[in-house]
Amino acid sequence: MGIYLLSFSLYILIALVIKLYGNIANVITKARYLIPFFLIFGLMAMLRSQFVGVDTNLYTILFSRMQGQINVSTLANSKFPLYDLYSGLVFKINSSPNTIIIFNSLIIMVGICLIIKRLSSNIFVSTFLFVSLYFYFHSLNISRQYMALVILWIGITHLLKGKDFTFFVYYLMACLVHSTAVVGILIYVLYKIKWNKIKYCFLAMIVLILPFMIKDLLNLFIKIFPSYSFYTDTEYGATSLAAQGQGNKIYLTLFYICFLIIGFLVQKKLTKDTAKRFAFYNAVVLVAVILGLIFSKDVLMTRIEFYFSILMIIYIPESVINFFKVSEMSLIKKLNYTNLTLAAVLLITLVPMIYQLHKGIDGVIPFSIFLN
Repeated sequence: MGIYLLSFSLYILIALVIKLYGNIANVITKARYLIPFFLIFGLMAMLRSQFVGVDTNLYTILFSRMQGQINVSTLANSKFPLYDLYSGLVFKINSSPNTIIIFNSLIIMVGICLIIKRLSSNIFVSTFLFVSLYFYFHSLNISRQYMALVILWIGITHLLKGKDFTFFVYYLMACLVHSTAVVGILIYVLYKIKWNKIKYCFLAMIVLILPFMIKDLLNLFIKIFPSYSFYTDTEYGATSLAAQGQGNKIYLTLFYICFLIIGFLVQKKLTKDTAKRFAFYNAVVLVAVILGLIFSKDVLMTRIEFYFSILMIIYIPESVINFFKVSEMSLIKKLNYTNLTLAAVLLITLVPMIYQLHKGIDGVIPFSIFLN
């Protein structure tokens, strides 16, 4: 755990230096936070050994077993053809099992940096939250799903610019990497709806009735994607749940609800263009918190919920910034209260992060590098 906390402290220190330099030199330095963020956390992810992350060793075994065999027959019978094609190409670059860890981590970290750069109102806060809300550590475990997740959300950044076709290209790519990315079509639908109170209530009701439909929906999902049948296995589910620590996720979800309340309060006070995007964010987060509350111990639904809850790294600073932006106070007070609130939020999120690291959630400790 020490290496993660040391790396996190180093990133915060570098970010403070960048902030101080920006104030003295009077230059915009927001995007520069992404450089130390990528160098520190990206390199840690790329250099980790196959024993960091519960599923990491499995990825290296499958990579070595495949031996770079990519042909029409292999891809046609693959459960995740785009990932297999990509793995085969990576194998031709270097056959070492650690190569797939390096490339997977590179795609995830570059993707996250791109998403944050395009969507975040406060890049430092978003990068901080990606680590402190444990998304970074999940990515060290379920790398293939996180590759699908970042591909999908890169597509959503295009969707927000009105590029529907580009979104569907990324959506298809994400689905061909990990089948759970099919839920991305729901996010597309959420974006196309013009939201109001009645529609939010209707959305909440639809998600709330999922527990009564979950058995039939899971059976349908497993018929379409039979490779996920092991998630319904009691023994595996218990083991996976213990490894991921999702039983404690409900407390984090309650934390998210606080910002959703703020989001609903400020939405109607925003300008038309800002309100449209923020209304979409509210809908995505609403789905995330309801899924987090009623499926906190369901492994498969937790995996699906990640596609929605990842938005919290963007939504939290956005909701705080907009809350004070629409408040009736001086510009200096708005800035001071915004910074103090965000600082308090970041400190609070360190508590569950340290707790989960201490519990060894996702098997990311002890940390080791493959060069040893």
